[in-house]
Amino acid sequence: MKNTIIRLSTQIKQKIKKQVILALSKKNSNQNLYHCCIQKTGSQWLKSIFSDSLFLKYTGLECYDPANNYLNPKLAEEVETINFSPRQIISPLYINYEKFLALKKPENYKAIFVMRDYRDVVTSDYFSYRYSHSVTKWKFMQERREQLNQMSIDDGLMLLINDVKTHKANQIECLRSWLKAKTDSRVLICKFEDMIGSDSLETFKKIFFHFDIDIPESVLKNLLQKHSFKAKAGGRKQGQGNQKSHYRKGISGDWKNYFKEEHIIRFKEITGELLIELGYEKNSNW
Repeated sequence: MKNTIIRLSTQIKQKIKKQVILALSKKNSNQNLYHCCIQKTGSQWLKSIFSDSLFLKYTGLECYDPANNYLNPKLAEEVETINFSPRQIISPLYINYEKFLALKKPENYKAIFVMRDYRDVVTSDYFSYRYSHSVTKWKFMQERREQLNQMSIDDGLMLLINDVKTHKANQIECLRSWLKAKTDSRVLICKFEDMIGSDSLETFKKIFFHFDIDIPESVLKNLLQKHSFKAKAGGRKQGQGNQKSHYRKGISGDWKNYFKEEHIIRFKEITGELLIELGYEKNSNW
């Protein structure tokens, strides 16, 4: 009984604190904001930033996580029926551009779409499937973990590259679909690599400007530091890897450490000119 009362008291305090923050917040001109992406683009990291009380203070928008993979064909039809509440930032929303356009949205909204070099996505998937991702709810992931634990890294990586043609084809379709949003003034296309690179601050300044968020640079720096790779990874710096951690390495281009010639050939066969279309390569001679 005593523990229940303590929990209720804590919940009430948190609710009151949030109401005070909302009352004092600088209201955003947009009724809703949308953080769209595919998996393995720092989606949970960005959600933690958008869920922070500092973000709430300067926007008045609460973070709402749909908690579903809308790239799953079985759930695709549900997307068009969603009616998100106003005064929210929806993060993360795994969705292609056509389905996003079909969403019920308020008149005033802004969105970002986060892409990533798909070679790094595959590499990240390998370590995530083998070590760090919870697989209890996903039969496919359970099967892959069992398989990967019995394979060499080279064979396991090839298995996941082949998955791009079958189980992950919807992600490739999603990435290509958002290229159509380049002329959509309400959408900002972002690269994950820019968010974690040396120009991270400038990248987030562009994102917050696009979102019509007026936030002092010092506050933004504080927010990013609070949710930095080092803070998430228990003190490790970017580049210091831990294969079994969800925050494994925190760098871009790590695929170069694992892709062999056979992996490159097969990746090109499956994805075609995807990397050129997305701006990651100038030609096919990589």
